[in-house]
Amino acid sequence: MYERHADAVADRVVAGRCAEALLDHGPGGASNAVGAAIQRQEPAPAPAPAPVDEQAAAPVETEGDKLKIFNQEFSLNAQIEAFQKAVMAFNKPIADVEKRQEYFEEKKGELEEQKTGEKAHDKGIDQAIKGQDVAIRQLDSAIATMEREQKKFATKVEKLKVDYAVFDAQDDALVRATAPLAGHPKPGEYILLGAGAAQACGVSAATKVTLAEGSFKHIAVFRSSEPAPSPSSRPDEKWEKWHTIDGGGTAAKTTELNVCLSDLRVQFGNPNQPWASSTTARIGWIDMDKLLAGSGGANKDGAAPPAP
Repeated sequence: MYERHADAVADRVVAGRCAEALLDHGPGGASNAVGAAIQRQEPAPAPAPAPVDEQAAAPVETEGDKLKIFNQEFSLNAQIEAFQKAVMAFNKPIADVEKRQEYFEEKKGELEEQKTGEKAHDKGIDQAIKGQDVAIRQLDSAIATMEREQKKFATKVEKLKVDYAVFDAQDDALVRATAPLAGHPKPGEYILLGAGAAQACGVSAATKVTLAEGSFKHIAVFRSSEPAPSPSSRPDEKWEKWHTIDGGGTAAKTTELNVCLSDLRVQFGNPNQPWASSTTARIGWIDMDKLLAGSGGANKDGAAPPAP
């Protein structure tokens, strides 16, 4: 979605049309928010927004806040990557125009060499040279336009990076899984699953959203893990079976997740099934010790919380 948006802006600029409207508004309009948690059956009403000062001062204390921060980070990172691609997309058309300029410069040199000193003849040559100069100036203008638009994209990237850093500083409790998987959550910690590919997800038409690849889509509580057999078609892959408590829907239930350690694919079933790909991937988990330390490490009564 973000790449298509950036490509559309770049195409419009290269074609000589104004891209301000597309640049100012993100993909799909003014809102770029990635779909939040979609396991609940009915969406809760949105609370009234707090004053700006209160929003800025509000501490991040719950796992729900952490998920919101992750979604914000994911959205910002996707925009950063798309706009960086748009910045790079200008390099080729700028280089192509510069090559055309070189051609006209060479043509000017060739015309100069054709002068003979005969007034009428040389006058025609001078006119042809002026034509080359006009073409060069027009190409200069085209390059300047593209470079201005490219700078706008670059400025947008820097601003998004600043916004990303603000959220990144608040999510130290989120442990991002990296491939190959190293480390495991502790029993009782929340594990986060994301979309392995762009997909529609939801328990009803009212809650269904379109998720971008990598965005959050599922949460469960980790209990334990054990080695799992590799798929017969891919015997070199290492898999684990994770025992979890799934909170999706209206009732909690135990669930077994098969996790591929090499690329973080997750399958709700037997990995021996000949599935070519998975629509779910591991995002990471919430370090409860850091989460509780960030909230003061105590419950509402002031006592230390029980161990998971």
